[in-house]
Amino acid sequence: MSKGFVYLLTCSERYKIGFSTFPWMRKTQVKVDTKLPLMLTAMIRGGRDTERETHALFASRKIEGEWFEPCQEVVDWFEGHQDYIYPGTPYHPNWPIDENARPHKSTETNKEDSK
Repeated sequence: MSKGFVYLLTCSERYKIGFSTFPWMRKTQVKVDTKLPLMLTAMIRGGRDTERETHALFASRKIEGEWFEPCQEVVDWFEGHQDYIYPGTPYHPNWPIDENARPHKSTETNKEDSK
């Protein structure tokens, strides 16, 4: 399996599911190419095989290529995946993963509860 990420770029018009070793940089490139106000919404550790499986999972929502109709189901799937990485976390595929350093929706909610 390739080291990298399957990422989800979103905007109100459509979603892009793709693979990159540096999704933060890929987002900028796609944003410039498409002129869409894209946001890196989610990513999971994985390779091209994971990307193909994710495309197949949401094939009924495919518009063309790697572009899909917007829906919360896609976001929820990424965020619920065991290899989910919070997009705001600085990360390189060769760095070891510190599971405690990766914020997730549930930990962000817990922070709010403790205030």
